[in-house]
Amino acid sequence: MFYRYDFGILTSMAIAAILSGCATTKYTQCEQIFNIARQVTNRSETIAYTAKGKAIELKTWLETAKLMDTTSRQLEALPIEDLQLNEYKTKLASVYQIYGAATLDAVKAREVKDLTALKTARDRARSAGKLQQEAVAQINSYCLGDR
Repeated sequence: MFYRYDFGILTSMAIAAILSGCATTKYTQCEQIFNIARQVTNRSETIAYTAKGKAIELKTWLETAKLMDTTSRQLEALPIEDLQLNEYKTKLASVYQIYGAATLDAVKAREVKDLTALKTARDRARSAGKLQQEAVAQINSYCLGDR
């Protein structure tokens, strides 16, 4: 009897460990978001570095807009189970979407030399920057706060 009891406990513990190992934890989900954010930061720094010392070409702006759009879609497609973290992820995705759209608008404004449209695009990018700071602070607090 004693051995059956121990075997049953060990089997239950092994199954629980296997099942919990398959579940995506909050920290794993946070890390997925961090990785995407890190990639966009590294890539945008590379784009900025290649443009350093030269007038920023429209091609560089278009690369940046495409990067922001791609990043937004990557975040939106990321399956996050944690409801609060999913809200933060969606907010960050919308920030990258705004950045991408503002950058494209700036390119169009530069092409037609519309200073008003260029200023509007710049203001939208600045607003997105503030939203990004908020979103990143919220994600950091949520993900790293109880470690």
